[in-house]
Amino acid sequence: MRIMTLFGTRPEIIRLSQVIKRLDGFCNQTLVHTGQNYEPALSDIFFQELDLRPPDIHLGIQASGFPEQVGQLLSQAGE
Repeated sequence: MRIMTLFGTRPEIIRLSQVIKRLDGFCNQTLVHTGQNYEPALSDIFFQELDLRPPDIHLGIQASGFPEQVGQLLSQAGE
């Protein structure tokens, strides 16, 4: 089974940390970071502290509002 786990903010990383670990043990999981609120110094520390592997894909979405974020996400989803 293949699962894609999509997240973009630090609170989402924290909330999903245990889910990510469990799914890694049961299926082929792809971690996707949207890039929302992304700063390597702040985001990477959460992966280290929560003992999570780094994302497989980083979309690098840097949008000012929700509609623009969704538009960028959908346009990159097909790639």
